[in-house]
Amino acid sequence: MRIYRKKDIAEKGFLRLKKSVDLGRLRVHSQESMQNKVFIGFIALILLSEIHKVMSDENLYKNMTLKKLLHTLPRHRIQEVDGTRIIYPATKEQRKIIKRSR
Repeated sequence: MRIYRKKDIAEKGFLRLKKSVDLGRLRVHSQESMQNKVFIGFIALILLSEIHKVMSDENLYKNMTLKKLLHTLPRHRIQEVDGTRIIYPATKEQRKIIKRSR
């Protein structure tokens, strides 16, 4: 049973790579490009797994999906004017996510 569970975890990881990180078909023309794309996909999978862990630990799945969280957070606005970075205030939803994940 222990071996089956470990195998299931590995298979789900590859399924996430294929579906979430869009690595179903690599569509590359060289070995180096393929290795680079798989490496970036692996890093993305690690980040998604960590976000999933935080969302599970903080019970964030009650209020939103992982897809909604990933769609909400990148909308944070930063603008550069004459070499000075201006960070716009976070939205109410972004503040709520940040507060709960600390």
